Amino acid sequence: MRKNRLLIILFLSVLVLPVLLYPFLSPYMDTENYENRTLAEFPSLKDGTSFLDGFTVWFNDHLPYKNQMVSLHSNLFLSLFNATPNPRVVVGEDGWLYYNNYDAENPIDDILGRSAFSAEEMGRIQKNLSEAGASLGERDISFVFLLAPNKESIYREHLPEYLLSVAVPETRADVLVSGLSEDEFVLVYPRDALLYGKDNWQLYYRYDTHWNKLGAYIGFREICERLGIVLPELESLTVTEKEGYPRDLSDLAGIGNRCTDDSDYEISDLYPEVTWDMEKENGATIYRSNAEDPRSVLIVHDSYYRSMTDYFPKVFSTVISVDRDYGDLYSVHELIDLYEPDIVVMEVVERGIQILLHDNMPY
Repeated sequence: MRKNRLLIILFLSVLVLPVLLYPFLSPYMDTENYENRTLAEFPSLKDGTSFLDGFTVWFNDHLPYKNQMVSLHSNLFLSLFNATPNPRVVVGEDGWLYYNNYDAENPIDDILGRSAFSAEEMGRIQKNLSEAGASLGERDISFVFLLAPNKESIYREHLPEYLLSVAVPETRADVLVSGLSEDEFVLVYPRDALLYGKDNWQLYYRYDTHWNKLGAYIGFREICERLGIVLPELESLTVTEKEGYPRDLSDLAGIGNRCTDDSDYEISDLYPEVTWDMEKENGATIYRSNAEDPRSVLIVHDSYYRSMTDYFPKVFSTVISVDRDYGDLYSVHELIDLYEPDIVVMEVVERGIQILLHDNMPY
């Protein structure tokens, strides 16, 4: 009887003590939110009968030792199966990670040819881009469409063999670009420049979905070239390796603690004499610099723009930057009326180009 009582006490201690100790241990532990969403707040007692439901959701979101348990599980899974328990993250060769966003904007579908546009859809995209360019052109505004290639398109050689063996030679972006007419707009698709540049530089992060600052510079240089501006080639600039880098995929998979061998890079001598001020207004970020080019640029973008942030004000004296509104796509009519930019740049990552089927364009 006494032995059974001791076992019960020991069992309850194992369940309860870690939770009781957690408030004292948590300051020394990793408690960062890696889920790319806002965690539940502690419910109010005023909620009555819904308090218990709210508490359950809150406790699950803030489970003690949650990151440590996820990390242990994910690392064991990776060691045993060379895969992650999160189906959104694909483990490639040499440890490269790829994004399998299977319910929307999936770059793996692009590589496998599952997301091809029909002839009718191609025509609709041409119409939407051309009408945007024509409308802006009537106001003496140049329209630039930047299509940023997926990491999977530029570094497909690191994909796992079971995907690489069935990958199609051309993605839907390749097919779309080859069929687009640029009569009313400027199309920038820096795929070839990136494929050429990767022989000398790493242009995308190993453990993140995005290009790094070197890949972004190649994309930015292509924009400038189409606008009649000659920028230094990457090889002629000073590239500095630095610690710290984005790793959204490894964090999503719960293996961030073992993905520590990547690097970030900076270009330190691109027009160092140019300085700028930044302010937030009207839902946009405004950069005003002493760059030589007096033209103003409004750029509406997704997350691929982040690595290009420092380049635009180095060249253009006024830059109006606004994140894509997922409810209103790329509609920035009010900002165009307010700032009257000389150039409108619309940046879209390859995996998200289906939004071009919508007619809510920036004009």
